[in-house]
Amino acid sequence: MDGMDRLDGVLNFLDYLMVDRLEEGVYDPGIFKAIFLAGGPGSGKSWIAGQVATPSVHGLKIVNSDDMFEHLLKKNKVSMNLLKLYQNDPVEYQRAMAMRDKGKEITARKKATLINGRLGMVIDGTGKKYKKLVTQAGELEKLGYDTYMIFVHTSLDVALERNARRTRKVQKDVTINSWNDVQQNKDRFSTYFGANFSIVDNSKPQNDASDEEETDNGFSLTGDYVEWPHPTILRKVWNKVRTFVKKPIVSEKAKRWIDWEVGKKKATATWRRIQKRTRARRG
Repeated sequence: MDGMDRLDGVLNFLDYLMVDRLEEGVYDPGIFKAIFLAGGPGSGKSWIAGQVATPSVHGLKIVNSDDMFEHLLKKNKVSMNLLKLYQNDPVEYQRAMAMRDKGKEITARKKATLINGRLGMVIDGTGKKYKKLVTQAGELEKLGYDTYMIFVHTSLDVALERNARRTRKVQKDVTINSWNDVQQNKDRFSTYFGANFSIVDNSKPQNDASDEEETDNGFSLTGDYVEWPHPTILRKVWNKVRTFVKKPIVSEKAKRWIDWEVGKKKATATWRRIQKRTRARRG
């Protein structure tokens, strides 16, 4: 039995743990909120998410298949240099791609469980497929979710440079094609999400950003465009995300779901008190 087979064996246990975490779902601070991340390889989406979406602060759960993919690669002792595997070891490369598919499968199950509890999420993806992403957003909105997008931009040169330095490298043409696809969708995403759309330009090296000075055009309240991730500017986007998460739920469908869940919890609590008193009398 290899690592992937053993992983299948613990999926039900993971689901059990997720259900346990959902017990407080109706009182979760990020309930009915979903933030989509978009940006090509090497854009630094995960870093930006940690700066402005801050899941631990906003009460949101991360949905990112890359995290599980990398975990599986490490667990099965497969190199994360996908470019090298692609060029020199086709068999091992295909094995890595199978783990990528497995990572997506596990992440999809996690996402479904979170949605079942209507928990808040940060959905980390590239955004290269416009229709797929807005379909996901539309499905969440039908359930009563409010949606938001953080679009992380980099120049193509920077994306290629970062990909070359990454541990998990991909082919150059993959980076270029993904960057082009994402850039073509930027204006369409802006139109779809409207006021709930922010762009962060992460083209400059992250370790150099703190040495820069904030400029007047670094952040526009009308366009929500961050020229580069200066800490002060990132804080403004952080505040906008915080306002989004804290904004009262307006969807009537979401309100009915919350009322139903609160009612169930109250009924369960009452039943447990009755059972406790009954056992006490018998004892």
